[in-house]
Amino acid sequence: MAEADGTPYRNRGWWFPGALLPDWTNPSAGDWWLAKRRYLLTDVGIDGFKTDGGEHAWGDELRYADGTRGDVSNNLFAQRYADAYTALLDDCDVNGVTFSRAGFTGAGSSPCHWAGDEDSTWKAFRASITAGLTAGASGVAFWGSDLAGFSGEIPSVELYVRSSAMATFCPIMQYHSEFSGDLAPHRDRTPWNVAERHDDTRALTLYRRFAVLRARLQPYLIEQADVSIATGVPMMRALCFGFPHDPTVWEHPLQYQFGDHLLVAPVCHENDDSVDVCLPAGRWVDAWTGEQCDGGRVVRRPVPWHEIAVFIDAAHAARLLPVFADLPDGLVG
Repeated sequence: MAEADGTPYRNRGWWFPGALLPDWTNPSAGDWWLAKRRYLLTDVGIDGFKTDGGEHAWGDELRYADGTRGDVSNNLFAQRYADAYTALLDDCDVNGVTFSRAGFTGAGSSPCHWAGDEDSTWKAFRASITAGLTAGASGVAFWGSDLAGFSGEIPSVELYVRSSAMATFCPIMQYHSEFSGDLAPHRDRTPWNVAERHDDTRALTLYRRFAVLRARLQPYLIEQADVSIATGVPMMRALCFGFPHDPTVWEHPLQYQFGDHLLVAPVCHENDDSVDVCLPAGRWVDAWTGEQCDGGRVVRRPVPWHEIAVFIDAAHAARLLPVFADLPDGLVG
């Protein structure tokens, strides 16, 4: 792509400043660019690409090879970027994915996506849930965030544990952090670093508990991913998707369905030890206690650190309750 005067466009942002960007509207440029990455699939054997930084085409005055200006094509850059790598995967017969933080209309056709670089704060944690539900409503079925944040000082152990619990019930569960170089103490968001920095082993042991639960959920994740692909309904979705005529669901914007049969209500505020759960009409079963509950009401659910409020559609409780049973308690190191 070029500036208005015809000179090559160079990244104006702080990240890789001055770098050249490929013009995906120029087939020759795209082919040249992707040819240099093909060996990663054919020789190295990777399964996908992190198509990061797709939002760096700035300026209405930019010119693209297809004759469009920046005010028309800049937003499309991120999607064309992911689409190009998806096409490369297909061309190499690799059943892989792209992983993007930017997108536009059609983003769901090139999965997966994540929320970007959040701070490690409770406010950002809540915002990430909103982002996931919004992404789902926009057609992005496979989404995640950097649990407990990416930027700044490391999260508290409480935030790390609550965010890990919520991420267990996301389409994508991951931790990640900005690079702190040789600076000490390190700001890695690994559970062992958070535990060491805070001298609190619960960051590690409770993360392990939720990681085990996540592994047990794999058959359900695969099943519900197939449902999303077949129907276009996101795995992680606001309650209004399933219960559009229940006005109470709008009062619980951080609560959501995870697939067709689980209802999740994360603890999203510091020092909270319980949460109000909106149970829509029907029969629900507490995933941890097995208690059956009538829907059409709001219940107050105590939530110790080693749990997250999850209710199962009663018709599927028999097969899903064992997933939650006999987990490592994670309460001691």
